[in-house]
Amino acid sequence: MSTADPRTVAAAYFDAWRAGDLAALRGLLADEVTYTGPLGRYTDADACCAALAGTARLTTALVVDTVLAAAPDVLTWFSLHTTIAPPTTVAT
Repeated sequence: MSTADPRTVAAAYFDAWRAGDLAALRGLLADEVTYTGPLGRYTDADACCAALAGTARLTTALVVDTVLAAAPDVLTWFSLHTTIAPPTTVAT
């Protein structure tokens, strides 16, 4: 995982997602990362990336609206556009 500024890491995460570059995205996550959300709970980076792979295939756009940072935390408010539903506002 990178030790870069949290905002830079968050931006790289969304850039990798937009590009469908799951290897780059995986490189940004700590091995022990956890995710809990409406679509599931994942307890390591590989599981998170596998879940994101499915979402990435459906994603047509990610529009970042707001980024708030208080190191080491970053909150990104964005609109997720997919092939299967209207745009959805997400905070992560």
